[in-house]
Amino acid sequence: MKKFNLALLALFVTVFATIACSKSEDEPQVPPQPENPAVPTSSIEPRLLCYNVHKCVGMDGEFSCERIAKIINDSNVEAVALQELDSMSKRHPVDVLGELAKLTGMHPTFGPSIDFQGGKYGIGVLTKQKPISSRRVPLPCRSEPRSLLIVELQDYYFCSTHLSLHEAAR
Repeated sequence: MKKFNLALLALFVTVFATIACSKSEDEPQVPPQPENPAVPTSSIEPRLLCYNVHKCVGMDGEFSCERIAKIINDSNVEAVALQELDSMSKRHPVDVLGELAKLTGMHPTFGPSIDFQGGKYGIGVLTKQKPISSRRVPLPCRSEPRSLLIVELQDYYFCSTHLSLHEAAR
């Protein structure tokens, strides 16, 4: 079944690439016109990042919000979806997302998935733009509870989730 899925994916990519490349470079590229010329269209191309921060513990076993913040800052993104965040747990008695927000200058939105060691554990989003609204949606899961965090920004919605490693739970 996996070989069939891989072959199907390869076929799809080949067909898509053929269609995309079939346009002649000599043809003038005319941007699509809006249905209502009075309504301006915008070309939104935000730089996004998805990052499982592993509780801010590196491969060296050291906890460091600064190291994670440096990677986010160096990426120069508009928004980052974060997974495996502690908030005031005994393991890390710090608001990790809040600390990352301070270090990056971004706006934090936390989506706790579970109560953990006297605090919370879950997912989050950091955005350069202040969110208009956010919503946490519990996801069905057979093992550890999971969530989807939806953050509304001026021109788009940005989501973060952390699915299970177990296929049946996904």
